[in-house]
Amino acid sequence: MRELLAPDDSRDALRKHGGILLALGVLMLVLRKEDDLSDFVTFLLYGVMAVYLYGAVFTTQYTDGARPWSAVHSVIGLLFIPLALGEFVELLDGNAGSDLNTFWIFGVTAAAAFYAGIVKGIRFHLLAGSIAVIIAWTGLWDKLLGDEGIAGHFGVYRGLLGILSILLLAGAFFLWRR
Repeated sequence: MRELLAPDDSRDALRKHGGILLALGVLMLVLRKEDDLSDFVTFLLYGVMAVYLYGAVFTTQYTDGARPWSAVHSVIGLLFIPLALGEFVELLDGNAGSDLNTFWIFGVTAAAAFYAGIVKGIRFHLLAGSIAVIIAWTGLWDKLLGDEGIAGHFGVYRGLLGILSILLLAGAFFLWRR
């Protein structure tokens, strides 16, 4: 395995561009054939892409750290995680846009992003994880604030976002000092 993933500039460029083209191809297929594909097939396509592309994070032990191709693959794979989880909810006849589903889908996405950012050192994942946390936080509080949701409680929502921003800044400061 180490020989197949050994650092090589020409192979790294091919891997990087191949991952981008594969992801674009799957997205184009799903968008063009959206009405013809079942929820299971769409979930399978998104899920396979999420596992394959985000799985590049776990190759760092064979490549002596994160390579450019593995960073690109993992970032694109991270984008497929909420798509796959949302399609999984749709497969189970649920509503992927409901508040609690938004909360857990983007919570899982944030956890995957922070793992890749903190443990594997791919910095873009820290930004993506923070955005996913904000979306998950919004979904949670939209559900907890009742029928009106955050639209009826803008002042409370601003305060909650202030608390979240302080927590995210504290986490960023901790990582910076570490």
